[in-house]
Amino acid sequence: MTIPTITDDLLAEIESAAKAATPGQWEMETLRTSCGVCHKVGPFPAKSHNPNGEARHACLYADFPSARDPADVEIESNAKHISLCNPANVLALIAELHDLKRWKVEQLEVMGPVLDYAQGLKIAKLGHSVTQALIDDHKRLRELEKDAARYRWLREYENDCFMLNTLQVASMEDLDVAIDAAMKGDL
Repeated sequence: MTIPTITDDLLAEIESAAKAATPGQWEMETLRTSCGVCHKVGPFPAKSHNPNGEARHACLYADFPSARDPADVEIESNAKHISLCNPANVLALIAELHDLKRWKVEQLEVMGPVLDYAQGLKIAKLGHSVTQALIDDHKRLRELEKDAARYRWLREYENDCFMLNTLQVASMEDLDVAIDAAMKGDL
């Protein structure tokens, strides 16, 4: 089944039809008749009621139905669908859709600069989370800030004894640890 695109025109047409239809919740009731089954949908309290004063209903008929006949099952499913797609439910869905569209526009206004930043730095890859890319970039920037602080500390403080001791470390990570400790005054 192909799902149609809900254009603004189609949405307006659906909304107009829902507003023109009988308001309120509709129900479905299945009744046996002399020649089959009526799936009664409604009530539809029209301006002119039946002579006995009852509200009108619409019926989807299945003539001499069989539990094995897919067409009869489909008629019942259609009646249930019609009863659930009453104007109140349709208008509520349309209102929710309008709210989501407004939210999407607001979020794009807020996130637009963030997305531009992520794409400009080429940190956002197709199919990957921009959020994760920004978190990864933030971690990378924090590491660069630590490296820059270490370099500034080494340049600002001439400590020959420290330099001699740290040149003998086993790895660059050990050097970072030693500089961090010295910067905190732990050495």
